[in-house]
Amino acid sequence: MQNDNKIKALITLLDDRDFKIYNQIEIEILHFGKDAIPMLMDAWSSSMDHVLQGRIEDIIHKIQYDDTLAKLIHWKKTPDQDLLTGTYLMARFQYPDLDYSKIEQQINQIAEKVSDQFESDMSVLERIRAVNYILFNSMGFRGNTENFHAPQNSFINIVLESHKGSPLLLSIIYSLVCLKVDLPVYGVNLPQHFVLGLLEEKKTNDELEKSEVLFYINPFNKGDIFGANELGIFLERVNLPRHEIFYRPCSNLEILKRLARNLHYSYEKLGYPEKSNEIDYILSQLD
Repeated sequence: MQNDNKIKALITLLDDRDFKIYNQIEIEILHFGKDAIPMLMDAWSSSMDHVLQGRIEDIIHKIQYDDTLAKLIHWKKTPDQDLLTGTYLMARFQYPDLDYSKIEQQINQIAEKVSDQFESDMSVLERIRAVNYILFNSMGFRGNTENFHAPQNSFINIVLESHKGSPLLLSIIYSLVCLKVDLPVYGVNLPQHFVLGLLEEKKTNDELEKSEVLFYINPFNKGDIFGANELGIFLERVNLPRHEIFYRPCSNLEILKRLARNLHYSYEKLGYPEKSNEIDYILSQLD
C-alpha cells in the first residue's frame, strides 16, 4: 500500500513541463517495475492530456521491455535454454501481455493431431511425412512469400494464428511439434536460410552441435526432405565453404540470436529505428 501511494504521487507529477524533472520522475517510477503498470494504465485512461498519455505509454513500454530483457537474460543462463520459452519471450517484445500457456496449448494441439496419424509400425521417414501432412496439407502452414521481411513472421503467436511465417519460425514450430511426439528434429543454422535436421535420438542442448544429422527438412518448402549432398550444392551456389558447422544442429541460443537478428533487420527495413535499437540491445545481451 505504501508503494502504491508513492507511485500514485509520482504519476501526478508526470505532466511537469520541465523535462529534467520528468526524467527524474520517470526513473523513480521505473524503479517499481511491473507493480506500477496498473496505476499507470488507470492514469492514462482517466486523462485527456495527450502529452501525459504519451509519457505514460513510454514508461509502460520501458517497464515491459526491461522485464522481457531480464527474463531473456535469465533464459540464457538456464542449462536447457528451452526453445518454446525463448521464442515466447522474443514475441513478448511486441506483445508484452502474451499468454505462455496459450502458445504451449497450441503446440500441444498440433502435436496431438500429428500423433493421431502415427501407427506403431511406421518408419521415422513415414512419421516425418505425417508431420508434413498435418502442418502443410491439413493446417495450411506456409512461408510468407508475399511479405517475407515483415516482423510478424518472427512472432510465434502470429505465425500460429496466421499459419504463415519465415523459414525460422516455421522451423521452430516444426521442431517443437516433432519433439513433442518423440521425433529428434532440431534446427540447422544454414546461411541465408534455416532448415532442420533429424537425429538418431534426442539430445541435450549442449550436445546438439556435435551431433550427426540423418537427413534434412525444409519447412519453408512444405517439409521437403533432402540429404547432405543437396545441402553441399546449396552452399556452393551461395559461394560458401562446406564447413562442418553448416551440416550440424545448432543450439537453442543460436536460434534465438538469429531470431533477434531477423527482427532487427525487419524493423530497420520498415524504418523503426527505436525498435531496431531495442532488439539490437537484446541481441548484445544474448551474445
